[in-house]
Amino acid sequence: MRVEVFSEIGALKKVLVHRPGPELEQLTPPHLSRMLFDDIPYLKGAQQEHDRFVQALKEEGAEVCTLRQAAAQSLSAPQARADFIRDFIREGGAAAQQEARALTRLLSEIPDNEALIEKTMAGVTYDEAGVYEGRPLTRAVRRDTRYLLDPLPNLYFTRDPFSAVGRGIAFSRMHAPTRQRETIYGRYIFSHHPDFLGQVKSWYAPDAPFSLEGGDLLNLGSGVLGAGLSQRTQPEALEGLARTALADEDSGVDRILVFHIPNIRAFMHLDTVFTQLDRD
Repeated sequence: MRVEVFSEIGALKKVLVHRPGPELEQLTPPHLSRMLFDDIPYLKGAQQEHDRFVQALKEEGAEVCTLRQAAAQSLSAPQARADFIRDFIREGGAAAQQEARALTRLLSEIPDNEALIEKTMAGVTYDEAGVYEGRPLTRAVRRDTRYLLDPLPNLYFTRDPFSAVGRGIAFSRMHAPTRQRETIYGRYIFSHHPDFLGQVKSWYAPDAPFSLEGGDLLNLGSGVLGAGLSQRTQPEALEGLARTALADEDSGVDRILVFHIPNIRAFMHLDTVFTQLDRD
């Protein structure tokens, strides 16, 4: 299957969403700012709103796929599953890397792939990994919930970590360290999911040194891509994206318009500044 997205306003055929889950329940006041939240969302209410949103999409004829299921279906091969666990821990930070053996054992022992994906989204605490054993001082000091692998509460913004651009995908280099691992799901979906099996071209890679986020990319039609130069997308990243996409005659992108928006969180992304409603 190819990815082909040239519009923000055309008929939506297939869409990837993430239903808010236990990762929101892991938010606690000491961790809010680091997780890019100002308050703790009410999970049940968020799920009810999301369910109504999905129902509206289906009523308009769109096929709705969930990130959790798509990622799980990408791990059917044992090697892909093992590589996913390794990559997730490797990108989880210094503490996760130091305790890689305990984390690998815990995640590998989860038999169901969908349950494994949900656990990586919800996060893993020191207690769950058994790391506090033999460390009474650390346990006494870390009285609040302490994560070896942080939860990923921003996942329902599914456009940010990987976005469809023309006939390919721009994998993001997330601006905030707490969101870096979100891109891993997309990498495995487009490399290992039976619908794609590595057939999807990439215009930007998450291992690039400059940040790029999908909320700053808008498919404006007629081969035009709108790109936001923002707090979370750097000019070097947009130049790298342009070099790759414009050099491929099959990309469907022949012009990129860059909009310089204020470098503050209130604006955040181009899609919080512009919302395209129709052709005009």
